[in-house]
Amino acid sequence: MRLLRVDTLEFVELDEPATRVLDRYAILSHTWRYGHEILFEDVAPKLQDTAKLKPGFSKVANACKQAAKDGLEYIWIDTCCMDKKNSAELQEVINRMYSYYARSAVCYVYLEDVKAGPGWEDQFRQCRWLTRAWTLQELIAPIDVFFYDTDWTPLCNLRDDFKLIASITALDVRLLQHKRDPESYSVAQRMSWAAKRRGSRIEDSAYSLLGIFDVHMTMLYGEGNNAFRRLQEEIIRVSTDHSIFAWERLSAVSDQRPRGVWASLPADFGDCKRIGRLSGLLPGHFKLTNRGLKIPLPLVNAISDENGETILALLDCYRSGQADKPYFALELQPLTKVLHSRNHRVDPALFAPYAIDSYLVIALRHVTEDDFKQYASRSRAEKISLFGGEDFRTIMFTPGHLGSKTCMEPPARYTRSEHNS
Repeated sequence: MRLLRVDTLEFVELDEPATRVLDRYAILSHTWRYGHEILFEDVAPKLQDTAKLKPGFSKVANACKQAAKDGLEYIWIDTCCMDKKNSAELQEVINRMYSYYARSAVCYVYLEDVKAGPGWEDQFRQCRWLTRAWTLQELIAPIDVFFYDTDWTPLCNLRDDFKLIASITALDVRLLQHKRDPESYSVAQRMSWAAKRRGSRIEDSAYSLLGIFDVHMTMLYGEGNNAFRRLQEEIIRVSTDHSIFAWERLSAVSDQRPRGVWASLPADFGDCKRIGRLSGLLPGHFKLTNRGLKIPLPLVNAISDENGETILALLDCYRSGQADKPYFALELQPLTKVLHSRNHRVDPALFAPYAIDSYLVIALRHVTEDDFKQYASRSRAEKISLFGGEDFRTIMFTPGHLGSKTCMEPPARYTRSEHNS
């Protein structure tokens, strides 16, 4: 791990066991300005005189001064402590960055657009730091977080002012107090934390969430929104949480394409803050294959008309605190029906191999508790295959063998997990 000495502003390389046992270091959390920041090449092999002329130098110098005042020898700063021109190093650091913050002695948050004095809380609510993708983990992971204004005047700290910071950031107080781990929240809830945040590159919306979901990915800048698709696939590999499917687009899609399986961006989870997991409803056993995602779900024939039937696939999640329709289901339609619909631009040849017994995910349906229990009591548990098309995601169900069908538990067993509030 490469750290910056706070007294000499020179790099020191320490192996990570040593940083845990022998050395304590600070972290600087801040927002970047293009052309202003102190970079790796400004410090290696030694601090360049030209670096002191950059606007970002005072930020680094003041962070080091504060760390020395707190009795710390080292600091880690993302702008200069990693060589972004070294793709292998960049990838390693991004995949381990959450642990860097979690192991730090303290995190200094520098708010360049907040000034101490009357009304600073309102400035904090509008500050740029709250809108950036990478700063989410910088708030959640460290055990101690101190906030400073543009002149490095102390504003508040997370340990003593957690209620204020929770109200400003809209995060759960228990998360900020480290009384609940991120893993104890549903996938949808964790995605909602990032719904209003953006990165300099569109891929950062996915890469900045790796530590929060404890997954690892290859960095492929230039892949665009596919990065967020890959993130969801990595989450599916280690989780059976159905709330990952409970997203909804907040803006209308002009060509009315079917909803699909995977969200496009964290913003699709913007209304998922209170979506938690159910307990006792469904077995897990998801797995990604070359035919897509395999998952057992209860299927219900909900609506039937001259155009065919609509099938609901019940999801093992719910929205807490909502009396009306707190449960969720994926609405499916036969592929043949959608292929003939003028509302969707679909190339039939693309789906020819899957035309029999195939369904599209059309929408997310909200279901009342009574209907959900009724559906669950008369549903058939089938194996579902989720797979992707060129324009949207599709879902195909394959009837299970008689001996392999899952016996559904009685409705009384469908209880909400207490820790998902």
